[in-house]
Order: sequence, then structure tokens, then C-alpha cells
Amino acid sequence: MIPCPLWRQAKTNSSAIAMRDGSRTWTFKEWSEEADKWAHAIKSSGIDSSCAMATVADDPFKTAAQLFGAIRSGHPVAFQSDRDPIDAISDQRRRLHFTSFPEKPSEIKAESDITPMVDEQAIATILFTSGSTSRPKAVCHSLSNHLHAAMASEERTPFGLGDRWGLSLSLWHIGGLAILFRAIVSGGSILCIPKNKGLDRAIKREGLTHLSLVAMQLNSLLNKGSHPEKLKSVLIGGGSCPGEVYAKGLKSGFPLKMTYGMTELASQFCTQSVASGSDNAGSPLTHWSIKIAENGEICAKGPALFMGYLSDSGIKPARDEDGWFHTGDLGVLENGILYPKGRIDQRFISGGENISPEEIEQAVLEHPLSKQAIVVGVPDLIYGQRPVLFYLGDLSEKDLKKWLEKKLAKFKQPDHIYPWPSEISLFKPSRSALLQLAMAKRKPETRSI
Repeated sequence: MIPCPLWRQAKTNSSAIAMRDGSRTWTFKEWSEEADKWAHAIKSSGIDSSCAMATVADDPFKTAAQLFGAIRSGHPVAFQSDRDPIDAISDQRRRLHFTSFPEKPSEIKAESDITPMVDEQAIATILFTSGSTSRPKAVCHSLSNHLHAAMASEERTPFGLGDRWGLSLSLWHIGGLAILFRAIVSGGSILCIPKNKGLDRAIKREGLTHLSLVAMQLNSLLNKGSHPEKLKSVLIGGGSCPGEVYAKGLKSGFPLKMTYGMTELASQFCTQSVASGSDNAGSPLTHWSIKIAENGEICAKGPALFMGYLSDSGIKPARDEDGWFHTGDLGVLENGILYPKGRIDQRFISGGENISPEEIEQAVLEHPLSKQAIVVGVPDLIYGQRPVLFYLGDLSEKDLKKWLEKKLAKFKQPDHIYPWPSEISLFKPSRSALLQLAMAKRKPETRSI
């Protein structure tokens, strides 16, 4: 057991700004007090201590307070995407036995002289990530995992009092959640940026010093003519970054650092010390170990490595007998620098989000009029890759799109739906042949860089 790290930061820098957006501001003390109110509400509700508390992470202030309220009361928090259909959210809660938070926090404040103690080795968070199977995996991290990840990030990318890290990613995304823990460890401030807007304005007017972006967001900023202003570090992750976008970013003065990580690794695993090309992610952060398996797969080991995947029967470890986690990504290690080379399985990254073709295919085939479906990832200049569907069945394209809108988050819905080609066998169809057909059908790229 350790003192709650948020409480500790609130004691050390009580008046320092922890979080703010256009209308709200919290100091670390206020954040800690809100967490206490949620902790009291949870304890008063009589919820079994073994239950994980599920929240749809749509309000970063509320979610940040719920997180530490739950941790202080001995409950893990399951972060669910506000972009998923309601049926998918309900299914996750039912299948994994999650319970909901009380409707609102208590108005009773904890006694200020009582130190909230928390179990740093227990499950603290559960995040969902697409795997090679059709159903998203539930990734479990302890508080210790998150704190080690934040401290390792701090050594490569210093972030402290007076700094402002822009939160442009949702808290159900590890790239967003990790920023909360970096602020708690370092005392830096978080600026919450509304979805799909305000990033350019925040750089110009809010004095941002740090940003975590995917290539698509960087490209958008560059197209708007943005300049780095006070930025000290801009981490680029969530997949590859086109060389043209990267070069233009550097030319515009953005302090770019490519980074490699994933949900299971509590965000960052490797990060460049200085800009050194878009094809590499730098070296492993402190306390991380890396090796490349015989099949070229990137393997990781370290104190921020997740606990395992949650199933209806408990946590399933995901390490080999020597403690290595096999990432499913291919890579090359040269002089200690990692060069990621893409996925081993069919999963691909689109705009920083993992997309599993099997998940989309299963959603299509759940309709009784569907007979066959294969999804391939077609290269896209802005998003990296986008899903395209080859379909055989009795649904019209319009009706199929309506069906998928109920089943999948918007970013997982195929950009194009093509009829099943007669030359492709329905028995063990060739994905590579379908990919070639999809690329031949696509229109010439018109997006700007």
C-alpha cells in the first residue's frame, strides 16, 4: 500500500493548476477533493469490492475524479468509448461483470489529515484494444504500471510545473490516459482540448508546451499553417507518420519525437531523444527491455507492462515463460534504435486507432442476409490505412451501412463496400488478392499534405 499519488501531489503543490479547459479549472487539491467525493459515494453504495466500475469516458474532469475515487475505494475502472454503440457498451458490462458508478459524487469531503492509502499492485484500469480476434481485448494495468510509465516518460520528455500538456485524445485511449499520470507524477498541467477542434487555437493562445498526436492531427495542423509557438515536445505515435508530413513538421519548427507503444505497454515503450527520421521510434525508455524474436516480432519486458487480459473467468497473463510480451508487431533493432515494420496479423492502424478486420467482418455476418465478408486495409495518406469491405449477401449497400452504424464505432465503418468479385474463391479467399483489387478500385489520392 502507498499514499495515493494524486493526494501526494495535492499536498506538495496544492494550488498548482492540474486540469483546465475553456470553462473549468482544477488545482491538484480540487481534483483530489473531487476524487474523495466519488470514493465516498462508491463506498456508501455498498458495491462489492471485486467489481470494476465502468465509465464512458466523455468528460475528462469527471472521468479523472472517478478514476481516483474508485482507486481509493479499492475498485478498478473500466474505460469505455463514447464512440461505441450503446449495445456494444452494454455487452461489455454484462460479459465482464462491470458495474456503473453512482449517479453523482457525494458532497461529503474526506478529513484532510487522513492519508488515503491505495494498493499499487491491484488492477487500477481496464482499457479496450482491438486484437487479432473479433472481440476487443480488456487490458488490465495496475497503478504501479502507470506510475512507472509516467516516470520513464519524464526522463525522456521532461514535463513539470509551468508546463501544459494538451489532452486531445480521449481518456479511453492509453495515449490520453497516460497524460493524467504524467501530470500527477511531475506536477505539470493538463489542458483539455475539445474533440476535433481547438488544437491550433490552444497552441497559439494557451501556451501549450507538450502534445501527443497521431500523424493525421499533425497533418491537419500543418495544413492550417500552425507554428510551434511555446511547444517543447510533440510526440507522434499511434502508427507510422508519412515522411512528407514529418519533414514538413520539422521544417515548420515543430519539436517532433516519434514514439512507439501500445495499450499493453501503458503508452510509450520507445521514444526518440531528438528528431531522427519518421522511420524509427528511438530507443526503449528507462527500465524497459527489448528483443526481436526469430520471426521478427518486437518483444517487451518492464515494470509498466500490463498485468494481462481480463476475461469472464479472470486475468489471463500474456507473457512467455521468460516474462516477455510478444507485441504482434514486426521490427528491426539497429544500434539500440527500434524501426517498427508493421503488424504480423491482419490488424492495422487508422488515424491512431487499432482496427481489426475480423471485428468488422463479424459485425457484417451477424446479419442473417449476409453470406461472406472480407475487410482489407487500403493505404491512406492521412489515416495510414482505411477499411474497405468486399461483401456477398442480399443487403443493399444502403441497408448494410445502416446495419454497421448500429454495430461499430464510426472510425471502424468501411470507407467503401464492393460486391464480391467472381474471380475470388469463397473458400479461404485471398486477402492479398482482395487488397490488390481494392487498391485498383480506389480513386487517385487528393488529400493535401
